[in-house]
Amino acid sequence: MHIRTFLFIGIISLISQVVSAEWIESDNFVKTRWFGDYNALEKAQMHEKAKDYDDAADEYEVVFQVARDPRNKAQALYRKAVNLRLDGSRSSAFETYKELIERYPTEKYYTPALDELFALGMEYEAEGDKLFRDNRGHATDIYNFIVETAPFYKNAAAVLLRLGNLQATSLDQETSILSYEKLIKKYKNYEIQRSEAFIKMANVYNNMAESADQDCELTRQSLEYVNSFLEAYPEHARADEAKELKVELTDRLGMYYYNLGLFYTYEANYSASATRKYLRKVLFEYTDSPAAAKAEILLASVDPDSEIVVAEAKEKQKVEHKIEPSIKSKKMAPFTANQDEAEWGESPVLPETDQDKDKHLLPLPNIEGDK
Repeated sequence: MHIRTFLFIGIISLISQVVSAEWIESDNFVKTRWFGDYNALEKAQMHEKAKDYDDAADEYEVVFQVARDPRNKAQALYRKAVNLRLDGSRSSAFETYKELIERYPTEKYYTPALDELFALGMEYEAEGDKLFRDNRGHATDIYNFIVETAPFYKNAAAVLLRLGNLQATSLDQETSILSYEKLIKKYKNYEIQRSEAFIKMANVYNNMAESADQDCELTRQSLEYVNSFLEAYPEHARADEAKELKVELTDRLGMYYYNLGLFYTYEANYSASATRKYLRKVLFEYTDSPAAAKAEILLASVDPDSEIVVAEAKEKQKVEHKIEPSIKSKKMAPFTANQDEAEWGESPVLPETDQDKDKHLLPLPNIEGDK
């Protein structure tokens, strides 16, 4: 008798679990495993509209657990992340956005989640610039996640540029070079960001050269990117800045090779061929540098054909000054966070005040029932 009673209770319990499982995944989210008769979705939306963001986030987690349809799961995660962010729990919001992006890349809330995450990164970045330096690290983490996880995101080039800028200003210059190079190579249709990456690369190499550049290799790299920038974007708003940098780099390299030529005129190191080699390099490649005049004088003492060499170098200089850049482009302004959307893709707008902080978010939707 006791065995029959036990079996009966077990069967009833099993049937109850099966019915409960179907019921948890029903269309209307009417009940949950934890609270019995209870509409988790309605309560979540009620809290959100009342700006009880912490409670709303908790309820959307319940909806996420109850939902079966991936569309609903993605949307529940999105609303949870939005409410966490509005509640000030930004690290938790970041983790929730990450979960949505990694688990539901084909759902419609994938791109809005990336937009929100981009905006969150910009919030951290702005705060890091003003006061909280650690927040620049949070912004870097977010930007790294976006470019690694969503390389085809509409604003990936802008995110990558911001990432490079953060790395460069955080003295992580070698890593910033990798970010700028990736932008230049992989996002060739994004001229606004790509043009900035060229000039940024030139500046980073130049900054590195100022601390240690015995063989001038870093200076040469900087000049290479300056030349590429001026060739591709001759009418860019930062063209004058690039030209000034080019003069500085050219003068530095010209003097470097002049000093090499001079080094081989000393008795202990004497080599007429080496002297001619480096002085000719100055005359032909760095004709506009102050070192060219010095090289001309010194070359006369070691090269019987110096007058012919100097004449050829000056003729080459005249020809080069007449050549127009081979690639023309429209006049382009430097990249900033507030550029028109048409220039670098749609972007979330950062909130300016507490009253405005939710204006840039997508409108509160009604989550559709599972199909």
